[in-house]
Amino acid sequence: MTEHELPAAEFGFPGPLRDRLVAAILAGRKTSTSALLLSYQRTGTPLPETGQRRAVLDSAGRSAGVIELTAVR
Repeated sequence: MTEHELPAAEFGFPGPLRDRLVAAILAGRKTSTSALLLSYQRTGTPLPETGQRRAVLDSAGRSAGVIELTAVR
């Protein structure tokens, strides 16, 4: 699967916050994230699984890199 076929990962809202978060991801300073289990349960969305890959989108909606889930707790 190519980078353009991967599901998207968007951090924060487009603009300065997202730009800082993407820069931190690419620099290796941001290595984890979190979400509420309740939100997955309420929407019926399956939990992420170790090994899944996602394309990190920048503020312009372009792929800036790829992340891989190494653990889900």
